[in-house]
Amino acid sequence: MVRPTKLYWKETKHVLRYLKGTTQYGLWYRQIEGVKIQGFTDVDRAGSLSDRKSTLGGIINIRSASISWYNRK
Repeated sequence: MVRPTKLYWKETKHVLRYLKGTTQYGLWYRQIEGVKIQGFTDVDRAGSLSDRKSTLGGIINIRSASISWYNRK
C-alpha cells in the first residue's frame, strides 16, 4: 500500500464493520491428537486480461472436513 486511496479506506472500514458484527460466529473443533491442519491459498492479481479483475481462493483441510472460499474483484 504505497499510495492508498479513499476507496481502499472505504473498503477497509467495510471489512472491519463486517468482522465486528460477526464475532459470535466461528468454527469449533475438539482437540484430537495427531490431527493435522493444512491450508492453501492462491491469488491472481488483475489476471483477467479482459477486465483486469483479481481472483483469490483458498482451502483449509482438517481431517476429512474442508472449508474453501473464492472471491473475484
